[in-house]
Amino acid sequence: MPGNIRVLILYISLLLTTGALVTTAALYAQNRTPASPTQAAPHPMPGQLVSPHASMPEVGGRELFITNRCVRCHTIGRGRFVGPDLAGVGKRYSEMEIVQWMTDPQGIYGARGKMPVNDGFPPMPPLGVGEGNARKIAKYVLGFKPRRSRSDRRGVIEGVVVNGSTEQPEWGVEVELKAYMGDRETDGREGKTDKKGRFSFKGLAWNRSYVVTLEHDGSVYESDKMVFFPEEDKKSLELAVYDPTTSSEEIRVGAQHLIFEVGPDSASVAEIIVVRNGGNKVYVGTEHPGGEKVDKRPTLSFPVPAGAMELTFIQGIERRYAVRTSEGISDTLPFTPGVKRVVFTYRLPLKSGVDISRRLKYPTDNFTMLVSETDNEVSVEGLTQGASIEVEGQRYLSWGGTGLGAGHTISVKIKAPFRAGEHMGWYATAIVLVVLCIGVFRSFRKGGAEAAIDEGQLLKALEYERLKLIMEIARLDAEHEAGEIKQSVYSDARREKKARAIEITAEIKRKLEQ
Repeated sequence: MPGNIRVLILYISLLLTTGALVTTAALYAQNRTPASPTQAAPHPMPGQLVSPHASMPEVGGRELFITNRCVRCHTIGRGRFVGPDLAGVGKRYSEMEIVQWMTDPQGIYGARGKMPVNDGFPPMPPLGVGEGNARKIAKYVLGFKPRRSRSDRRGVIEGVVVNGSTEQPEWGVEVELKAYMGDRETDGREGKTDKKGRFSFKGLAWNRSYVVTLEHDGSVYESDKMVFFPEEDKKSLELAVYDPTTSSEEIRVGAQHLIFEVGPDSASVAEIIVVRNGGNKVYVGTEHPGGEKVDKRPTLSFPVPAGAMELTFIQGIERRYAVRTSEGISDTLPFTPGVKRVVFTYRLPLKSGVDISRRLKYPTDNFTMLVSETDNEVSVEGLTQGASIEVEGQRYLSWGGTGLGAGHTISVKIKAPFRAGEHMGWYATAIVLVVLCIGVFRSFRKGGAEAAIDEGQLLKALEYERLKLIMEIARLDAEHEAGEIKQSVYSDARREKKARAIEITAEIKRKLEQ
């Protein structure tokens, strides 16, 4: 199995079936989740995992319509959005067809030989919604009756800006509201906070998503992207801003996983880091760290071995805000108080082996390293070897350490035995994470009177759906910990997405073994 694929399997297994990351991160949860500079608010992980066999209250179709993010693309009677307005959808599709749109959109495209089916709209992405919940959503949409309202009635977004360092409202701050259709910014408005730090934007269209952005003391802050839920008229939020600091003393890593999937001629690596700013100021980095001069000011920094290829950011860092340094990579976004999870992957050429050494940038409470068991020789210094574990039929050697200080050195050596003639084959089968995120649905072949979907594209679609589920589960965890969704809604949605992820993993494994 290609290395990056197994790294993803291991990643989702860690998220869903272990508490290693969860326990430490839960200790860092805070009552207020602030908006981060130019990105969504940091997301602490949950304090416990929910048993899939636990008895949960019934969740209604409206809640599922929201938690499964149908509202991100569709309105019901409020105008076309990223996707079609679902008012009157029962005149175009049966209930079973609506269920299939959520559970198997690729099947619809394949049967009709056309994608998208609705001209002028993007194709329906895989949602990972189970049939039971899809039926509830379909019944909700079909039975929805928009309330009567004045034709000029529009939405309102209001909020308050609070300085998290002083716990005082910020008045006279210029606040901007940006409206989006999908990822395209359509228009914007400006306003100022009053003496109590309050702001308000009225007369907003329903079929848009919105982001509130502002600048404070050199840092730009913005809210998560917001949409109006069915029959919702008003959004209220609190934006926390902070005084800046160039000191990294309050930054520490709660848990870090370093995972090596060793192939014949390269090693795929995943790093999962839960990092915390425990102070009450936003960390803005230093002007010239280590004497280096760069265009952007680095903040959070993470070592990456020399020679790393195909560096891919999955969570916590956006490529446009990342810079390379002599030690690895650095984010350039200010780091607000709270917790964030950083996930990235890369590939190392194996050749005669891997020999890397890293010094921890921040104090680290728990460090775990996993290396897939092969006939390679593996030696590690700076960590204690533990018992091996099994994930998806592959065994992994493990090492760990606790209470590691900044500057602690970890060395890893993987010595590969020589095998003639094997190197080219593995490169030919490697699937890079970037490929999973683009071009998944491009190739459809028509034959005779019906369309057939290429098997390779089906596999890519499954891999894309699984990656999407990973991100959705992580997002659900964050929203639940922040108190943004009810326990019953969270438990039901998470259980269903987990079941779908396991189902997809099994299907991918079957296809790869064929």
